Amino acid sequence: MSNDIAGGRTVLGSTSPVQLYAGEGKITTTDYPISIAVVKYQVCSVDAAGQVVAFNASLGNLVIASQDNAVINDRMAFFDGGHYNHEALVWPGALVTYDQRRAVVGPNGTVKIGRLVN
Repeated sequence: MSNDIAGGRTVLGSTSPVQLYAGEGKITTTDYPISIAVVKYQVCSVDAAGQVVAFNASLGNLVIASQDNAVINDRMAFFDGGHYNHEALVWPGALVTYDQRRAVVGPNGTVKIGRLVN
């Protein structure tokens, strides 16, 4: 049946969506070559050759993986613009607080982070 409830299903998967966005910002994606395996919403960097690499604050070009991909030397879309909820992203282990994350992202990039306010 095309209707899950009418078909007798009681489990429909996740009913709580990820709150990925934390503010207004132009959401953009770009197709990049990747040199590492990535997980969805992982924070990465883009090196001088235009290839996605593990996060490195000194590179300054921040992107966010739009999906899981374990195929190295592949291409995939990354978010490279928008205003994201820092808690929904996958950060390197050393960046655990909002203030630490905010310090490495900086205020002037196309990717911005914020917090959800209840």
